[in-house]
Amino acid sequence: MNFPYSGQPFDFDSLPPSYRFCPTDVQLILLYLSRKVNRQPLPPNNIIQVDIHAYHPDQLAERYKPQGVNKWFYFTPRDSKYPNGQPPERDIGGGRGYWQPTGSDIEIKDDHEGRKIILGYKRTFVFYHGSHPQGVETNWIMHEFTLADHPPQPLIRDNDGNLMLDDCVLCIVYKKDSSERGSERTWDVPTNELKLKLKL
Repeated sequence: MNFPYSGQPFDFDSLPPSYRFCPTDVQLILLYLSRKVNRQPLPPNNIIQVDIHAYHPDQLAERYKPQGVNKWFYFTPRDSKYPNGQPPERDIGGGRGYWQPTGSDIEIKDDHEGRKIILGYKRTFVFYHGSHPQGVETNWIMHEFTLADHPPQPLIRDNDGNLMLDDCVLCIVYKKDSSERGSERTWDVPTNELKLKLKL
């Protein structure tokens, strides 16, 4: 099944039940984040555009329908925590909670003319209730994708006067089962899952 890059919203519910929006890390970087940042038309997608750092993940889960195996895909800006532009702000404000990074960035690579090139980076976060550093860990997980070759942008302020580090990054948010706490698992993808074939 082929879909053109029309840039128009696509109703994935119109597809057979075995189809779902489940791009790979490389596809997320190449086909969605890179094209979004460069203001190019995107393939069919269900990526929501919202400032996720302004909301508790429970609020977002109530407002938006999940995709794939209970995952939410978001395009979101990143505000700066300090006036000098670094690091990104991870607190959602009001003592409601914050995203805590775990581990280091993972390089997202792809083959290009016989060699591996770095397309971007993925970093994992866990959401904590309350104020840092006394927050309580939850089951909410976020993978944040950023581009490797995106040139630094001049710092600008959003409508609330906050300094912005990025116009857009791409995030996957999901809630793992309580039985998975502390494990390295993310989500289980059925072996019979069918992927969309996108026409370049």
